[in-house]
Amino acid sequence: MKPTNATAKQLQLLTFTAMYLAVIVVLESLLSGIPNVQLTAVLLMVFGAVFPKRLFLPFLAAYVLIDNFAGLVLIGSLDPIIVVPMFLGWTLLVYAAHAIRKRPLFWQIALGVLFAFVYGWVYLPAHMLRFGLTTFWPYLVADLPFELMMAASNLVSVPLFYPLLTTLLRKWPLFQS
Repeated sequence: MKPTNATAKQLQLLTFTAMYLAVIVVLESLLSGIPNVQLTAVLLMVFGAVFPKRLFLPFLAAYVLIDNFAGLVLIGSLDPIIVVPMFLGWTLLVYAAHAIRKRPLFWQIALGVLFAFVYGWVYLPAHMLRFGLTTFWPYLVADLPFELMMAASNLVSVPLFYPLLTTLLRKWPLFQS
């Protein structure tokens, strides 16, 4: 039985999505020695802007699980207190990037910078569940330098890579409607 054109396209999309996931995981691993300096945010923003919405949640679930399984070897982070906020944070970014995908680049840059702070804040409720309500302000203060580093990283990486990657991907027949 010969596969239909739609089946072949779905297989191509699935294969490309898996390769995109591998690129994100490898790049994050390569840059892991520099706290909060990464390309994950911009790559997930591109994913949200270009890939079909039906892939968002499975892709993010796979990414978060792979990221945390890899962390299990190093620091043992396969913990719902880490996994749930991480999934929530990245999901917010991907859906927000999808919502503003047709806006001028300024919007994507603003999202990248703002997301650096939001991503730190999504961990706050879980942190307070584990360590108590009195950790609210100490957490915000201690996390601020890391949020600023991620904001700076996104401020540089989004204008450099977002337009290039979205333009390249949208030219592929796979991503043309």
